[in-house]
Formats: sequence, structure tokens, C-alpha cells
Amino acid sequence: MLDNGAQGIVFPHVDNASEAQRVANACRFPPVGKRSMGGGLQQLGFASMPVGEAARIVNEETLVVVMIESPQGVTNAEEIAAVPGVDAVLIGTNDLCFELGIPGQFNDPRVAEAYKKVIAACRRHGKFPGMGGMYTPELLERHIGMGVQLILAGSDFSLLMQAGAARASLVRKFGPQG
Repeated sequence: MLDNGAQGIVFPHVDNASEAQRVANACRFPPVGKRSMGGGLQQLGFASMPVGEAARIVNEETLVVVMIESPQGVTNAEEIAAVPGVDAVLIGTNDLCFELGIPGQFNDPRVAEAYKKVIAACRRHGKFPGMGGMYTPELLERHIGMGVQLILAGSDFSLLMQAGAARASLVRKFGPQG
């Protein structure tokens, strides 16, 4: 995806530093990672420049996000956040809740504890803490207040469905049964 112009990668189900390092190695050019350098890079507008300069610029402008979605990932949050080349550690809350045996129970204390642990690890290592899977105003406010900085506030599909439902409601309002 990066070779085709993507400016970031979100990699799910990272449970330890070794997995996070594999992600960073695949997404970053040396000296940070081990990504192979091909021809012209779309991120640079296919401009010709020294390969070292191209690698530096693309490394700086590529966002690498690893997702923690298991109790093991939460336990290893400190070592995951310490991996060079990872920019953000995002909790996939739905999958974490499933793995904890509490699907959809976002107010469970274990979820709050997971967020506290991941946010603290991110702060110590200069990474952005992120959240996904929780979209209500209350849950967004709570977790942003805790220090989450990278927020998946909805999916394309859910946003399109909301807009479609709102538009259908408007049209129906003017119909014969309006």
C-alpha cells in the first residue's frame, strides 16, 4: 500500500514488541526500518531526488499505527510503544472487549484500565494514543479527556448510513404522509 501512495498504515492485532517491530520494519526505510526502496515514490510526486533524502522525507511523512486488541497487547503496551518507527498505538475497543469476554461493555473498568495503561505508555515514549470502536459523545468525551489523540470517530459506512437516513427522513417529511 505504501508503494502505491498510502501515507499511513494501521496494522491490527499487535500483541508484542516483536510484532510491532516487524510492522515498523516493513513501513520505514532505513535507517529506521527495512522497507525496500523502489522507483519513483508517489508520496514525493515522483520527483527525482537522492535516495537518502527520499527515504528521510517519506519516513517523516508516513504514519504507522499499531492496534492493541487483546489483553496480551495491553500487558505489553510499554514495550510496543517503545518500538522506533511506530507513531501511534490505537486500542481496537470492540475486539479488546470480545477478547475480555465483555462484548460491547465499554463502561467495564477493564476497558478504562487498558486505556490508562496504553495512554501512559504512549506518553512515556512520545507516541500518539488512539481509540477506535466507541462513537457515542459520552465515550468520545471520556477517552479524549483521558488523553487519546488519534480518534477513529466513525467508519465510512456508518457515516454514509447516517447521512442517508437523515436525507431519507427529510424527503419523507415532504411526502403525502409527512
